[in-house]
Amino acid sequence: MRRVSLEKLKKDCCLARTIYDVDGNVLLAEGVILKKHMINKLLRYGITEVFVEDETSKDIQISDPISYNTRIDVKQKVKNALARYNSCGIFDSDEVQEIVSKILDEMFEDDEIVYNLAEIKKIDEYSFSHSVNVCVLSLLIAMNKDWQLNDLKLLGTAALLHDVGKIKIDGQIINKNSILTQEEFEAVKKHCLYGYEMLAHIPCLDKTAALVAMSHHERIDGSGYPFGLKGENIHSYSKIVSIADVYDALTSDRIYRKKVKAKDVYHYIVSSSGRLFDEEYAASFSECVAIYPGGTTVKLNTGHIGIVVKVRRKSVERPIVRIVTDRNGKRIDKTYDVDLLQECEFEIVDSLEYIVN
Repeated sequence: MRRVSLEKLKKDCCLARTIYDVDGNVLLAEGVILKKHMINKLLRYGITEVFVEDETSKDIQISDPISYNTRIDVKQKVKNALARYNSCGIFDSDEVQEIVSKILDEMFEDDEIVYNLAEIKKIDEYSFSHSVNVCVLSLLIAMNKDWQLNDLKLLGTAALLHDVGKIKIDGQIINKNSILTQEEFEAVKKHCLYGYEMLAHIPCLDKTAALVAMSHHERIDGSGYPFGLKGENIHSYSKIVSIADVYDALTSDRIYRKKVKAKDVYHYIVSSSGRLFDEEYAASFSECVAIYPGGTTVKLNTGHIGIVVKVRRKSVERPIVRIVTDRNGKRIDKTYDVDLLQECEFEIVDSLEYIVN
């Protein structure tokens, strides 16, 4: 399978992964042949890309730290937990910790897993997808540093709940389809303190969750908020969650802007290491997050165009690529795979959104 932009997609492609709405209902099932009206339907739902399958890419499997079904289940449980809190002020911390344990169980099954942007994101469910993605990526960064299980559980719980304070922000501001005014941005920034107040008073929930809710927007150089904390004054969990939070936010389509390419966000975080983000955790991030996720169409320095087949941890900049055109961009009859770790003349220069004809 490979990932393609819906705006560039031609009709009659085969959908490689089932797409669900915010409530877990099937929008389009895996295997359906995409027609123009189906593509338009997905665009109306705020879906901007899909995975498709053809003869060239049918054997390419896109790895994800957790299964597709688990993602759907976790998002639904987080949504229900927050709705319950909103309606009656009751928050089930045990259920949240069970969710994190389930995520960890799956992640421990593959110690070479790479964060691949394998989820098809929908604008209308950003908050719930974001919570799950920040949790998974935070855990992956920490697992890459060989953290102990108990610390991973605490980190995962804190990451899953890091943005919980946003439920107290005016929905018209959160869902605004244009850039926030300074006054509106100041209102949004209060979600850190709201989150702390909510989580600090929940029985049986470790206090680090409240601390992360409060400080995940702090930056190493003191330029963050709400308190402008610096360096060692920022909790290690918050240092990790801040990286995961920025990565997922910038690689997601929002109501008011389009997503930034994964490679550009990757380089932004790595280049900001030691200034905005902790050097140790930014280095761990750089080893376990795909610069060019699996299934991405890429252009090489030689002029060839290919599809990323496999990304490996600690060698994320040198994946295996399936070559589908010659040096002039003309489609070739017989595709072949190139391991960029072995073939040093090849280098990826950019990702592309279109399907090569």
